[in-house]
Amino acid sequence: MHAERALARASASSPVVVRRRVPKRFLRDAATPTIKDLVLVGGGHAHVYVLKSLAMTPMPGVRVTLIAKDLHTPYSGMLPGHVAGVYSRREAHIDLNKLARVARARLIAGEVTHIDSDAQLLHLRDGRPPIPYDVCSINVGISPDKPARYVTPVKPIATFSVKWDALLSRLDDDSSFRFCLLYTSDAADEGLGVDLG
Repeated sequence: MHAERALARASASSPVVVRRRVPKRFLRDAATPTIKDLVLVGGGHAHVYVLKSLAMTPMPGVRVTLIAKDLHTPYSGMLPGHVAGVYSRREAHIDLNKLARVARARLIAGEVTHIDSDAQLLHLRDGRPPIPYDVCSINVGISPDKPARYVTPVKPIATFSVKWDALLSRLDDDSSFRFCLLYTSDAADEGLGVDLG
């Protein structure tokens, strides 16, 4: 009814502007002060889902900061498909820069070297000023202490694609080269072992 009246009032020579109402959850209220600093250290799956959730339902008064060493994080659920050649490296990675923008989070490309829990400060490797936090979550992944001599471990997953590409290149260069592919998965973790021997 309102739209019909507006159209009736508009003259043929004046343009009609139809405005759609933007849901409040997509608007960032500049008047809302920052009450809490939530800092996510690392771009692991848990933080990807936190950012996705915050993109859909922002938390007023919470400033979100993501600190990640790698700006493209591999999605381990697609790793077997990447190894099988179904997904490219780009398809099997999540762009944290885009995700942070959608979630209205500040993104810092860096690596935390020290957590001062008394002062609630995070110190970064590059020497920039410490990052304050009220709530800090750490999701940086794991690395094996001493991987077996002839095994290419999946963890740290951020470097696996490069190792996998090197393995495929070695297969192309050396027809006598043999390897065994082992994939394990359980409720706690999933893994892919490649025997280089």
